[in-house]
Amino acid sequence: MTDRSFDPLSVLYVGGDERDAERLARGLEAAVPAFDVTTVQSGDEAVEYVRTTHVNCVVSRQQLPGSDDGIALQQTLTDQGIWLPFVLVPDESVDVAARAVEAGVDRYCVWTTVEETVDSLASVIEDAVAESPPQVDLLDRMNDAFVAVDDRWRFTYLNSRGHEILTEALEDDPSISEIRGRSLWETAPGIVGTSFEEHCRAAMESQRQRSFESYYDRIDRWFDVRLFPSPAGLSIYFYEITDRREYEQTLEHREEVLRQIYRIIADTDCTFEAKVERLLDLGRAELGMEYGTLSRVEGTEYTLSVVAGPDHDVIAPGGTVDLAETNCERVVETESHLALPSVAEDAPELTDRLVYELGVESYLGAPIFVDEEVDGTFCFYDFEPRSEPFSQWELTLVDLMGSWVSYERARERQRVALERERDRLDAVAGTLSHDLRNPLTTANLRLELVAEECNSEHLAELETALERIDTLVDDVLSMARLGPDALDLTTVQLDVLANRAWETAGAPEGTLRTADGLGTVVADEGALQQLLENLFANAVEHGAPEDGDLLVRVGPLDEGAGFYVADNGPGIPADEREEIFERGYSTRSDGTGFGLAIVGRIVDAHDAEISVTEAETGGARFEISGLPSR
Repeated sequence: MTDRSFDPLSVLYVGGDERDAERLARGLEAAVPAFDVTTVQSGDEAVEYVRTTHVNCVVSRQQLPGSDDGIALQQTLTDQGIWLPFVLVPDESVDVAARAVEAGVDRYCVWTTVEETVDSLASVIEDAVAESPPQVDLLDRMNDAFVAVDDRWRFTYLNSRGHEILTEALEDDPSISEIRGRSLWETAPGIVGTSFEEHCRAAMESQRQRSFESYYDRIDRWFDVRLFPSPAGLSIYFYEITDRREYEQTLEHREEVLRQIYRIIADTDCTFEAKVERLLDLGRAELGMEYGTLSRVEGTEYTLSVVAGPDHDVIAPGGTVDLAETNCERVVETESHLALPSVAEDAPELTDRLVYELGVESYLGAPIFVDEEVDGTFCFYDFEPRSEPFSQWELTLVDLMGSWVSYERARERQRVALERERDRLDAVAGTLSHDLRNPLTTANLRLELVAEECNSEHLAELETALERIDTLVDDVLSMARLGPDALDLTTVQLDVLANRAWETAGAPEGTLRTADGLGTVVADEGALQQLLENLFANAVEHGAPEDGDLLVRVGPLDEGAGFYVADNGPGIPADEREEIFERGYSTRSDGTGFGLAIVGRIVDAHDAEISVTEAETGGARFEISGLPSR
């Protein structure tokens, strides 16, 4: 027999003659000093005892008072969620081995006499507890909480984790034995009237398993709760999911922040400065910092463009300081974000700068790029150091906002450059329209007068030259006026427009054939007509094939939205197709070189594409794609 005197064991002995039971209890305690044996007579007494008292092992006679027996007692305990090592003691003449094993009895020991039974029963009890770990030990080793209640909602079992969680929610700190036998609702009144009670009662009523997630504000934790009912009671498992729920809530919060960023930058009624200020306010709230600023850096000059935060004498819009007096100088130098949870601890060399003297104790800033150069900074300040480093999410958030500001500033610079280019082209167009057309008109009038007075072979060449100059002026004006901002987009019927352009181009020696199903496109009608006129004129200028008349066809593309213009002329050599849309390209000595260049400009203005291939008839085929259709 193993010496277990150092490990106290509480044993409950059930049934039998009262005097024999007492003699057996004292004998077991004498044989194994670690045993503390309590005796009861009936199965009901046994169930009530283990509900309220800590027991390591139950020993039961097979024959109990009334109609109960030991195997029925073991089953009752199991049904009520009470898992304890159980030793059955049948009479010598009763064969219950098969029933005992089927019922889940851990051991059994045949009753003979008190003296003989003591020796054998002591070993069986020790084996039942030590060699076959009961479910109760497994439950105690679980990291999850487990609680069992009977059909009257009284605690029958708590593992150590269940006890820990329950006592956290209580004002007092009862032991497990003190909790057993108490009502669940009286012990934890905070759960009365909650969804937890609703689920528990529904599970017992339906006798069907349930699972749900529940938050317990008293201990500030989330649990995945699983309910396993039986007629005798309810088994409740609590699996803590606080970390998972907090992570999910963090993701949901971050998604909402990103949605707010999108709503801000997509607000067409907001100016750039107003959008930046709203982004800075959002960043301040997310970072927990007092100020957010957008600056512009020009050389050594640092200027605050937008400021979000309380009024401040220095940290204010329009304020200008030497870049060397700011933390942002390092952002400009490294072209990367700078995170200083505590300026004094993380970058003590910066504490002699103006911003630190103003009280700035923590800083997070990102560079603003325009044309691959640092144009400014997007940053946040606070007058208190942070206790924790900036998270990867916080760094990413500021970088993301800074990237949008960089894009908008670059777009603004491009817009200003385009406006200047447009103004310059308008000036050129004005010069051409006024300073060239007026002398040209005078020259044409003089030519008519000269033609009336004399007849010279040079007059025809002079007239041709003046017409070429007039055409050149028209082409240059068309080039100057083309651009996305000048377009008036509308739905255009392609076959109607093609026929109109053909009439304007004036090609009596050729034939235009438009395919069925040309449909419509969204474009500037005037610009698209000019595109067609120039393509038709190009076909006419290059002439018809030697063996027939000129045929120009307009039809839809086989794949994608768009159309083609094809002729049966000599075509365009493959090595010249890349340069035909450049200004000055012409295969004729009297050509201006603007016709196809204007076609290219019209296509670009519509954000479309044009390509040149060989037509089925051997001529040139121009394919225009990317024009939206309706």
